[in-house]
Amino acid sequence: MTIKKKHCPSCGQKINLSLRMHYLLWGTAHEITCPHCGRRLHPAKSTFGLCFQLGGATAILSFWAYILCIEDNFWGAIAFAIGLCALLVLIIAIVTMENIRFTE
Repeated sequence: MTIKKKHCPSCGQKINLSLRMHYLLWGTAHEITCPHCGRRLHPAKSTFGLCFQLGGATAILSFWAYILCIEDNFWGAIAFAIGLCALLVLIIAIVTMENIRFTE
């Protein structure tokens, strides 16, 4: 039996978005309970390290890209970097919530 995305590996029922969003706030070290069968579930793999590295690289690279290519303005570069990091966090959250796989 293959494990479907966003489904409980025991009963095969879909896990709702509010339970999956638990991992955005608390991380993958915590477990959730399947509302259908009561089993304790956690994600099959953690992407925290990759997301942290992408966030740091985006902040640094967008800051220096603004300074070097657009305008030599420190506060403008900070605002640009914050905006791109917020956009990256939103994209990573959506991709993670859509592709999460659970294991017991």
